[in-house]
Amino acid sequence: MARNGSDLYEEANKYSPILVRGFSSGNVSVVDKQSWLEVCDTKHRYGANLQAYYKAWKQLTTRPGFWEWLSDESVEVEGVSRTKLERETVLYYDRAEREQFALDIRPDGLLVTRWDQLPITTGDDGWIFVLRDGVLYGSEKVTNHSPRIHHTSLVGGECVQAAGMIVVVDGVLRVMYPH
Repeated sequence: MARNGSDLYEEANKYSPILVRGFSSGNVSVVDKQSWLEVCDTKHRYGANLQAYYKAWKQLTTRPGFWEWLSDESVEVEGVSRTKLERETVLYYDRAEREQFALDIRPDGLLVTRWDQLPITTGDDGWIFVLRDGVLYGSEKVTNHSPRIHHTSLVGGECVQAAGMIVVVDGVLRVMYPH
């Protein structure tokens, strides 16, 4: 079990180098372990569904690699149908696409969208945010349809400096929760 950031980095790197992309450039927070399967999956299927399949795979007495086993479309586990596994995905934005979610803090202290410099209001449910390479990205979290939008979406599953939820009213930060 990882005890500090360095241990988590080593564990993540051993699991898959994909999980530590950007770590050396000052982004010191590795993706949450519950999202590792989702990040490594080329289809970015929803992590909770992948975990159900991973748990079933771990129970096999003889087993091929997880991804090889999962590619067999006849494999289905109780509680998560194959259709659900394939249907529920998480959207991952590349570097160019994530710019639409970039936020700035104006000199007057208001939190604004970078592209139009207008103050944001998140609503009571707030927005997810991630800080990567000194850039703050924010968006509504989408979980009620596919593809979903999660923290990992905003940075393509790469390492971040910070992540959480923010509640903003007319550009004024009211609440910030760490993830």
